[in-house]
Amino acid sequence: MHRLQRLVTAAAVPVVVAVLATVRRSYVVDDGFIFARVASSIARGDGWAYNHGEPVNAMTSVIWTLVLAAVAFVGDIGITTLVYASASAVALLAIVLWSCRSESDPWLGLALAAAALCPTLWQSAGMETSAFLALTLATTLAHHRGHAVLAGLLLGVSILTRPDAGLMALLLAGDHLWRERRFPWKLALVSTSVVLPWLLYSHLTFGSLLPVTFGAKTLQSKLGYWAEQPSFLLSALKHHGWYWWCFAAAASGILCKRERFLTLPKPVRLFITFGFLHAVAYTLIGAPPGYLWYYAPLHMSLLILGTTGVLATSEWASERWGMPSWCAPAALILVTSVFIVAPSAHHHSYRISTEYRAAAKSIRALGCGEVAATEIGYLGYFSGCKMLDIHALIHPEALAAVRAGDATWWLAHQPEYVLVHEPKAWFGEPTYATAPERAQESFLNRYESVAEIQQPSTGTIALRVYRKRSNAVPNDNFE
Repeated sequence: MHRLQRLVTAAAVPVVVAVLATVRRSYVVDDGFIFARVASSIARGDGWAYNHGEPVNAMTSVIWTLVLAAVAFVGDIGITTLVYASASAVALLAIVLWSCRSESDPWLGLALAAAALCPTLWQSAGMETSAFLALTLATTLAHHRGHAVLAGLLLGVSILTRPDAGLMALLLAGDHLWRERRFPWKLALVSTSVVLPWLLYSHLTFGSLLPVTFGAKTLQSKLGYWAEQPSFLLSALKHHGWYWWCFAAAASGILCKRERFLTLPKPVRLFITFGFLHAVAYTLIGAPPGYLWYYAPLHMSLLILGTTGVLATSEWASERWGMPSWCAPAALILVTSVFIVAPSAHHHSYRISTEYRAAAKSIRALGCGEVAATEIGYLGYFSGCKMLDIHALIHPEALAAVRAGDATWWLAHQPEYVLVHEPKAWFGEPTYATAPERAQESFLNRYESVAEIQQPSTGTIALRVYRKRSNAVPNDNFE
């Protein structure tokens, strides 16, 4: 029986991952192509830069960038490549979760691995999120099994995959201090030796240890759309509302068979704790809501509690009413299909990614020049033009202006093209509702609409491309 359980567990999740990757092969978030463009720059020998000749540390993940750079050495990084790279990381996360179970409890392995199909991970395709979570969990597993050097290596790689893993370092240090009454020096020294070379390179090359996106995005929470949203934690809990079943399932499981939760493997318990502390930390630092990959650690924690609750409840029901032993995994598979797989299969393409690619094609046809936009991933990668990020995610020199509330700082650069969303401009765009009236008037005097990008499904205008008029005064600063 245990052999059958292991076969079902080993086969089910990878098959579902492959199916979901195929179904969602056109879905990559905009930021995924920011990674792709920097990775392509590295592969060409142009260095760590988004715009040619402008070195900038705008990437939250060193490892993910280098992985994609290796891919770029072979060929172009397309949408399908990013989707399957993310799917591979999801599969790795499922494997690590499954590895946390005991040999005598394979159905728990299925419950844990099912959580790796988290819809938020699929909605973050193109990002480092799944790889970061897989490496972070692998770190806790190695630490729990007493492999201090391996745990240190994995922790260092986890931090380079996403600095948020530093929070897990604190958890592991606290756990070690509690159990052993001494500091885990080997873990700390090995992980530091992995991270330190990048920190030195970043400081010497970019003048900063942290990516510019950290400062830019913490500022966003006080601006425009983000300032109108609830706190990060509430936004993460409200996201699509799909997670509510996790609370009900966990509560039912605790009432029916609480030993299931009390005997969860320690690496899993640390991982769950990490997810909740991560959400609290992001709330405290003022992280902007809306970036789905920020929600992933919390959502993963909720899903693990939910799937464990389903397993506990169904096992209790089987024992109480003498039902066949296969009823428990059948219930788990049913709930996973309805509440995890089905939501993950939605959204076959990223909001207006088709329109962004059409805009990139139009700009290339008109002749490349500097392009200002609020989302630069698809547009920058597929146009190949120099980009001006209105939200300053690749412009550390603009953070002071953004911090002072100047959302029109970029107008002084007088880019050749400006992309504006329709029918309602996004925050920072020149026709945004709260943009200074004088700046709007000056912009419309200096720029003309040269392309309208329609939504294929409705025929309505989704994007408008403006181009600087040939008679525009070069030194006009739009004041």
